[in-house]
Amino acid sequence: MLVGTGSTLTKIPESVAQKIGIEASETVEVELADGSLRDRGEAQAEIELFGRRRIVPLLVGPDGEEPLLGLTSLEIF
Repeated sequence: MLVGTGSTLTKIPESVAQKIGIEASETVEVELADGSLRDRGEAQAEIELFGRRRIVPLLVGPDGEEPLLGLTSLEIF
């Protein structure tokens, strides 16, 4: 997983989301680093880090795209 401070939201592959029971609640259009627009699933996940639990927004992308740890997840902790 890359730490993408230029990325607002964390993104995980669809197969990972399915494996851990995360379902996208809706589809949103996002702008990628190259300026192109893509539809991605939007979801929330509970993450625990250093004994602290937080709900973070995330995107669900197709398998094959690099997972990203976005700025919102970093700021929440």
